[in-house]
Amino acid sequence: MLMISRAIACGFLLFSPCVYGQSGPLERRASSFNSKGAGLTETLLKFSHEEHLPIAIGYVDRASMDRPINVSLRHKTIRQALDSILLNGNGYRWKLRNGIIEITNKHGSKHAEGLLNKVIPVFKIPEGETAQMMSTKLWWQVQIALDPSIKGFLGDIMGKSSTVKSGTLHNRK
Repeated sequence: MLMISRAIACGFLLFSPCVYGQSGPLERRASSFNSKGAGLTETLLKFSHEEHLPIAIGYVDRASMDRPINVSLRHKTIRQALDSILLNGNGYRWKLRNGIIEITNKHGSKHAEGLLNKVIPVFKIPEGETAQMMSTKLWWQVQIALDPSIKGFLGDIMGKSSTVKSGTLHNRK
């Protein structure tokens, strides 16, 4: 029994440098990367696609979509490449969580942090339903998922009115 324990311990000691010495996905070399005239968001998506990186962008502002940037990366690790790309945005940062690179922004609202994590479990589209009606129903479901205090909606959705306002309805006796 003592001999087996020693053999197992020696095995761990022999292979531990191999396991612990491996660099993480952020320390591997990125391929050469070029992006010209695209916004920050598009550049991040292109980089993550080329490097096969799971990415979650939790904040997008108009500048990150519309303002063109030029990025040329050579001989950089994934970590260095992400840092270099995000220097082109205002307040953007990244972190690795559960194997996913999360892009956030210091200007993002704390209330908005969880908005992209909301899930509508089932949304059925009946046969023959119009796109306008289903778009409105989906909007309702999203509003209710985001604000559980909403109990219903009131408005003309089939007429010419393009605005449907959410609100809490109260029964009066």
